[in-house]
Amino acid sequence: MSSPNASGPGIFSIVFGAIFSLVLGAVLATVHLIARPVEVVDAAVKEPEAGKLYFVQGATGGGGWQRKSDLLKAPGGAAAFTEADLNGWSAQTFAPPKKEKEEKPAELITPGLPNFRFDGAELQVGVVSQLEVSGIKHALVLQAKGGFEHGGEGWRFVPSQLYLNSLPLHKVPGVASALLVKLGSSGAMPPEVETVFTRATKLGVAGGTLTVSMP
Repeated sequence: MSSPNASGPGIFSIVFGAIFSLVLGAVLATVHLIARPVEVVDAAVKEPEAGKLYFVQGATGGGGWQRKSDLLKAPGGAAAFTEADLNGWSAQTFAPPKKEKEEKPAELITPGLPNFRFDGAELQVGVVSQLEVSGIKHALVLQAKGGFEHGGEGWRFVPSQLYLNSLPLHKVPGVASALLVKLGSSGAMPPEVETVFTRATKLGVAGGTLTVSMP
């Protein structure tokens, strides 16, 4: 994890493009689930409202991710990344370049930064984006929660839950698996993440950290 601005926001265009093309028919039948807002909070809600979906954001302010990333470059290197580490890396890697003056975004969807949080033995990955149609903005919260599996071509993230706002995409046949294929394609992930996914000997969540071991 050491290439700031290596991939830019293009990965989110891939993600949302794949999702919308895969579930357009389902969305037409369940559009109210996407229209139903998701509450973005900084900590787990003690008394959640029945039927309401929340997006709990992970800790920020981590500055130790660069040093830990350097450890992975050595033979047999290993590191344990906290929520703050992952979100510190995200802020530097995916933050759009600063502009001298504010410009109206050309895209229909303006992506936010990926946010990471640990929930038990699972990793939650989410992004809060803005959909603008005819000058009206609507928040789109894409969040996935799951773990890692190792296969013939390396590691992959396997979500047990996948939501677009309140729409449970993991219940739509084929969506999660198709999305994984799309994200696993060449160039979809930042180079440092792709290196970990293809070469790591260990990758998993333990003790509130993402543990990575390299050969």
